[in-house]
Amino acid sequence: MNRSPHEPGRHGFTLVELLISIAIFVVLAGMAIGVARVTFDAERLRNGSQQVHSYLGGARDRAVYADAPRGVRFYVNPDLTEGTKLAVTSMVYVQQLEAEEGVGDFGAGSQTDFTPEAAFVTVLQGLQARGLLTIGTVRIRLANTAGSGGSLDSNNATWYPATVPDMTVSTTITLLSEYPNAGAADVRFAIELANDVLPGAEPVTLPRNIMVHLDNGTTSKLPYSQAAISAAGYFDVLFSPRGTVTGGAAQQGIVHLVVCDVEDYTAGRVSTYFASPSQAGFDGVEGGMRIVSVFTRTGQTVANELDPTQPFLYALTGEVSEE
Repeated sequence: MNRSPHEPGRHGFTLVELLISIAIFVVLAGMAIGVARVTFDAERLRNGSQQVHSYLGGARDRAVYADAPRGVRFYVNPDLTEGTKLAVTSMVYVQQLEAEEGVGDFGAGSQTDFTPEAAFVTVLQGLQARGLLTIGTVRIRLANTAGSGGSLDSNNATWYPATVPDMTVSTTITLLSEYPNAGAADVRFAIELANDVLPGAEPVTLPRNIMVHLDNGTTSKLPYSQAAISAAGYFDVLFSPRGTVTGGAAQQGIVHLVVCDVEDYTAGRVSTYFASPSQAGFDGVEGGMRIVSVFTRTGQTVANELDPTQPFLYALTGEVSEE
């Protein structure tokens, strides 16, 4: 039967149609949010690794320009650190201070027990109080000739590893290798000081929920022991005026820093993956990971993705890297 021209037409949607439309909208919105979140997380991770990469490159440039050692100090975040797991969320530029010079004597018949003169002991105590002289192993440069003829020129002096005590408790510095003249007196010395924050430099933080993961030296292949980093609350990567890495990190050959998401760190997913690298373990790290590598012999710094089964492969081969 034909509809009368005066009969009102159908308008609007039925309840079923509305419910179907809403359901489709919710599904599409959920998919969009999920994709956006993944994209946002990946971008935060990339930005974090690039920030570490650029900061290291900036320190190297400063060392070359200033013709003096400059570097980056990575601060351990005590709020995230658990046992042997250490987390870095901020960093700052540092400089190497000039060695402190003085005069001292070896104990009678000794080639290792060295005591600075009283005036220099006071200076060293002050440096320790300011955190600029390490209690522990440092390097000390000694003139090869004792007395007034002694010189600290590179051709006339030698660096020795030594153990420095708390100078308020003991004033004897113990050399870890023997000085040639037992019992020598009036020996000129220069003792290596700790690095200090570069004047005017302020710490910068990584993007929200992004960190550098330090785990037993296995994850990040660091140049220092976990105990040393934990005790100091930081570790430094220092560049020489030639642009190469100097100091404690120089012996490592290559330093890998793993950048990851804080949630993956606190859940132990990053440590689990590195304990036995696999595709499944890699996929389990929800926020992803990236590696920033420093080649100590050249000072070159690169940022890389990870190979699921060989985490440091791309860093070593140069594949998928961003210089």
